[in-house]
Amino acid sequence: MASKYKLYGHPVSPFSYLAHAALIYKKVDFDFTYIDLAAGKQKEAEFLNMHPHGQVPLLVTDKGQNIYESWSIFEFLEEQFPEQNMLPKSQPDRAKVRTLCQVICTGIFPTVRELFMETLGRHKLTDEERTNHQQNLIAKLEVFEKELATLQDKNSFNAVDPLFYQAWQNLNIAYPKVKELLPNLQANFERIAKTPTVISIESNPAVKKVRDFMASRFAIAQ
Repeated sequence: MASKYKLYGHPVSPFSYLAHAALIYKKVDFDFTYIDLAAGKQKEAEFLNMHPHGQVPLLVTDKGQNIYESWSIFEFLEEQFPEQNMLPKSQPDRAKVRTLCQVICTGIFPTVRELFMETLGRHKLTDEERTNHQQNLIAKLEVFEKELATLQDKNSFNAVDPLFYQAWQNLNIAYPKVKELLPNLQANFERIAKTPTVISIESNPAVKKVRDFMASRFAIAQ
């Protein structure tokens, strides 16, 4: 019997969420292992033997190959399971999805993370730093919203969706006002939440446990 794929990740990481979504969307047989980042499990010797940088996500293939970095995992899965693509088949949408993913990973999420980590009590921002982060983030998200609207196929589940969905989850905790400031992006988040792939991820016991913890800590309606 062939070995299953194994995904090591954390539910609040958009990068893990992309890999998780790709595996489900492509109907790959895999097991999900929750890595407790707060407890430093990603820095333990056993994990470092598989991923020398001690980060999530990590994908172990059915042949025992270790693949890390979220986009490398995603591209690997796109090539291995091309029947269910998460990149559009036609241009310019294909290039646009890649661009929007890059914008989330390098332009939007680093600022989201700063606000989110402060909300979790991991570090402290000055009032000026927090305000600057919020203002810069809104400006970037307004541009992102306009770019997202240029996608010709707005209904197919693509690689932008899971990255945006989890980044927006974290931002809703760190800066709840964003829902009122950018209602179209909130509506996009709600659309993605109803997709079969996201519903499947959210039903995972490890994911649900983290969601329940966040909901209880920050009084989030589920």
